[in-house]
Amino acid sequence: MRFFKSAQSIGSVRYLHIFALIVFATTPLSQLVAQTHVSNMFVIEDVSVVDVVNEQILTSRTVVIADSRIVSVSDARETAIPAEMVSIDGTGLYLTPGLIDAHVHLEETDLPLYIANGVTTVIEMNGSPEKLEFRSRVAKGELVGPRIYMASPLLAGTTQNFSFQLIENPEQARQAVLQIRELGYDFIKVYDGLSLETYNSLVESADEFEIPILGHIPASVNIQRTLTDNFKSIEHVEQIARSTVGHNFDESQIPDIVSQLRAGTSAVTPTLAAMEILNSRRTSWFDSLFERDEMRYTPNSVADWWQSMRVIESARNDLTDSSPGGTSASIGFYRTLTRALHEGGVLLLSGTDTPNPLLVPGFALHHELQALSRAGISNSAILRMATSNAAKHLAAESEFGVIKVGMRAELILLRENPLANLSALRSIEGVILGNRYFDKTALEDLLER
Repeated sequence: MRFFKSAQSIGSVRYLHIFALIVFATTPLSQLVAQTHVSNMFVIEDVSVVDVVNEQILTSRTVVIADSRIVSVSDARETAIPAEMVSIDGTGLYLTPGLIDAHVHLEETDLPLYIANGVTTVIEMNGSPEKLEFRSRVAKGELVGPRIYMASPLLAGTTQNFSFQLIENPEQARQAVLQIRELGYDFIKVYDGLSLETYNSLVESADEFEIPILGHIPASVNIQRTLTDNFKSIEHVEQIARSTVGHNFDESQIPDIVSQLRAGTSAVTPTLAAMEILNSRRTSWFDSLFERDEMRYTPNSVADWWQSMRVIESARNDLTDSSPGGTSASIGFYRTLTRALHEGGVLLLSGTDTPNPLLVPGFALHHELQALSRAGISNSAILRMATSNAAKHLAAESEFGVIKVGMRAELILLRENPLANLSALRSIEGVILGNRYFDKTALEDLLER
């Protein structure tokens, strides 16, 4: 049976959402399962495939998907379509790999927001037993959401203002690693305030049980030590700056910083958009962010926190700096350092640190990509950071991150070319997630719920 291009259809993907709307209208969000699919076999006809690795567009391709895997990418003029395939009309559309947000802090209600924004994989950076549970439910198809990789609860040596696990001595560090292994976290998240002795115990235990470490650079540890200890990733370009130049934003030191990082194996997740926002609170640009449509998907408690960061209303007319991302010395340094790391061959990832102020889950990744663009990085390189770079970081190059035979079907259909304009990544016509296809209407319904 073929939909969408057959005599019964209207030449587009409009029929597919009818079943989805029935399901969504009658099922609580927490109980949504993979009911938007029509078949385990899809074919996307006459689509332009975005080759993120080789920076090119492959026009007039037919992509065949069976059992949640890509089984064929071929010339549309030469491809016979099996009758049992569910056909999606890709004419005039662009097919790109699903996006990956490499630094998030999830709530269960956030999950559909990621899918609606084309984000099909995330890395949770402060795990908990509750989050392990919904990671499992997503994997089983009981919840609609992106694939979740999960770091441990953040391991801190001092009290924090948010969820954390206090680790004050080497024995506590070893016990924490044993628990992390037992519960099945993917990474150990190192955080602030750890003594050198406690940090050493964490590293030794992580090595013993072969659990990768990532996170912050504790003040007791310099950046060279984290590289020696093979951090999987260093989170926030601000952490690198703090560990090397402090608040003396001397760009002459950047080549030496890049040289150090290039000699190691650590990836870097800059989280530039968060840095821009936090360093631009007295600008009209910061103030304008509260007017974005996506703000309505923010819980009241979070919105109130964000609102508390604004200058008082009577002073807002005096805010004149409207430059996107801000113009402070710190932001200029972070951008220059990020671009230099990229040009120096350091593996960069796109991550948001949502729900940091004014970063709405799912939507935030598109703002991070724009922030990376403001740093002077090309569209194609940024797209790799959000796809193939992250897959490499996760040792999943054979699973997702590019479009080729054998890969998981985690794909976005776009109306515009993302290599020409990163904003095209928001022109989403549909998302394929394994054996599920969400067309534009189904995605909008996800957002509304």
